[in-house]
Amino acid sequence: MKVKNSMNETIERDARGNLAIVDESSDGTKAIPVVLVTKNASGEFEYTGASGGGSGQDGKSAYEIAVENGFEGDESAWLESLKGADGAQGPKGADGTNGAKGETGEPGFGTEEQYNDLVARIEALESKGVE
Repeated sequence: MKVKNSMNETIERDARGNLAIVDESSDGTKAIPVVLVTKNASGEFEYTGASGGGSGQDGKSAYEIAVENGFEGDESAWLESLKGADGAQGPKGADGTNGAKGETGEPGFGTEEQYNDLVARIEALESKGVE
């Protein structure tokens, strides 16, 4: 089999006995670059570097595709259209832990003077017949 190596790289056998084009750097590191193998008109296999096709044109945005498919409205309206209805209420979560104990508050009863004033008001209301 004739092989034309247009990459001008070494062709070696790997550990399994397969032929591979090997790219060796100055520090001795070897790598097998990505290659394309084609058969030319003479029936020879040619190894050529796969340098890629360069950058292509930017594709259409999802919004542009939506407009092409009949969506009417600006991009903000389209984004809003992607939101679905609210889902069903989820199950009740577990109770949380109790908080820290608060400080002791003031006594619940006022002064004796405040108590006597309150009793006098109630008695005044009861004597007027208000219940």
